Amino acid sequence: MKYTEEVEKELKKLEESRSIYQVIKIERNQPEEFKKWSKDLMMEIEWKLYEDVCKEFLQIKNIKSEVTNTGADGGIDIKVTTDKGKVLAIAQCKAQKKQIGVALIRELYGVMTAENIKQGMFFTRSNYSPDAKDFAKGKGIALVDCDGLFNAINNLNETDRERIENLISNDKDYKTPTCANCNIKLIRRKAKTGKNIGSEFWGCTNFPRCRSRIKIKPEI
Repeated sequence: MKYTEEVEKELKKLEESRSIYQVIKIERNQPEEFKKWSKDLMMEIEWKLYEDVCKEFLQIKNIKSEVTNTGADGGIDIKVTTDKGKVLAIAQCKAQKKQIGVALIRELYGVMTAENIKQGMFFTRSNYSPDAKDFAKGKGIALVDCDGLFNAINNLNETDRERIENLISNDKDYKTPTCANCNIKLIRRKAKTGKNIGSEFWGCTNFPRCRSRIKIKPEI
């Protein structure tokens, strides 16, 4: 994959002078188990912590990155920057388990175009539809699926893997989702009125100032 001379110059600082797409090397034949870190655990962590895991992985690979503030992120969850703060690439992280379709990849590319950014990354705990993969080709977008990230983390040395584990172990409530507006953990509530009376949902402790909520699917 070819990049502009400007981007290539900045990316020389990456591990072994490799591009972002080579750093996120997807190995399909790695062991499925590693101590506390597991694919099941990755599927359980809440969306904000998932973003932090993606960011920490990039940091481990010597890719200077930062998670954007909560609230309206303009289609950007993580920014990859130079030491001087220039944005080289942007990433979207979707913790959903539903397959990622082409619409979300189009949105990422639209942000890249609007911000004049040549490289993008999309992280998901699921996988990508064929049309999403086709659309990403030749547009400087790296698609990282569940197996890709899980196996890439497993390929790290023990010290670096522990950095990922510590993110999760330090969050005693890692399954409880974070409010996208207030950056605090949501609490379990039950609807008292309306058509969904009796159903449970995650609500913000800052209600009624903040009305963020996430539906809780009934256990089958």
